Amino acid sequence: MLQNKIIGIIGLSVGQSVAISLAMERCFGELRIADFDTLDLSNMNRIRTGVYNIGLKKSWIVAREIAEIDPYLKVTLYNEGIIEDNINDF
Repeated sequence: MLQNKIIGIIGLSVGQSVAISLAMERCFGELRIADFDTLDLSNMNRIRTGVYNIGLKKSWIVAREIAEIDPYLKVTLYNEGIIEDNINDF
């Protein structure tokens, strides 16, 4: 039943672990991830990644990790976070 559902995650500092777990379980039809922030050294205690990703959007980092698990999973990025213009789509 979950394979036909859309799951949304807002905020990827802690949400990254949730997104990766969902990808490993392959239990969604589409995963929508939203975060406006870029990775900074101060985020490294909450997001599992390497220092080579500092300065990249958190949404890109998580999407890449999911693609390494299964490149066929449908992942939609909201790189600007959730704003008035995209809240209804999310």
